[in-house]
Amino acid sequence: MSFVDDLQANIYVSDFINLTIKFLAFVLGFYINTRIMYICVKEKDNKTRHLHMIYSIFSTIFYAFDIPFFVISNAVPNLSRYTGEWPCHIASFITIFSMYIIFMNSFWVASMKYFFILYWDKALKFGHAKVQQIFIIIALALPFSFTLATVFTKDFDAYKGLKSCYGIENSESPPADAAKEYFFCKLTMVDSPNQMEYISYVFIQAICISKNILTLPITTNLTEAILYYKIFKRMKR
Repeated sequence: MSFVDDLQANIYVSDFINLTIKFLAFVLGFYINTRIMYICVKEKDNKTRHLHMIYSIFSTIFYAFDIPFFVISNAVPNLSRYTGEWPCHIASFITIFSMYIIFMNSFWVASMKYFFILYWDKALKFGHAKVQQIFIIIALALPFSFTLATVFTKDFDAYKGLKSCYGIENSESPPADAAKEYFFCKLTMVDSPNQMEYISYVFIQAICISKNILTLPITTNLTEAILYYKIFKRMKR
């Protein structure tokens, strides 16, 4: 067996292991998320129960979609060549939107607890139900807007399956450019662009920078740690 055959066999084994892990994670996650939703439906006094239910629903959707999409994207590279880009648009929206919901959920839970504990009187005066509704709207609307920006700019550098679907080639970058690439999208501009091409390039990069700056404090645990620190500090009084 040649080196190429050995490499191909290792890729197939790696994909099989990856798929098996995804399937087991889905089964376990489905059971856990079902239990979470059942408890949240029963405990109606829990202020953050709707956020937990949203998390459980989109976690289930993500893994239920990710498994077949993983198989298809590996079996048919550059799927858009045969079907057009619409299946990739749908796949990218489901994937990115679900992941934003998952990554941001703990931040919204911490923020809601922070608001109810430190500003209980104001929340009571405004109405606890209204506060919960506002948090739910924001927790859905912000990931939705970030998802539209990601799909529009095709900023899929961390999503191998989506890049395969669109036929976007992988590119390795030196570690020194890692910070720059986090905020900027990977776009290619011609050496002598016309005015419209330059404006389009700047506009897309502005969207990428704005999106990544806004997502940074929401998707990191540092912000949540600060919120919980203030919560525990108030509770000790």
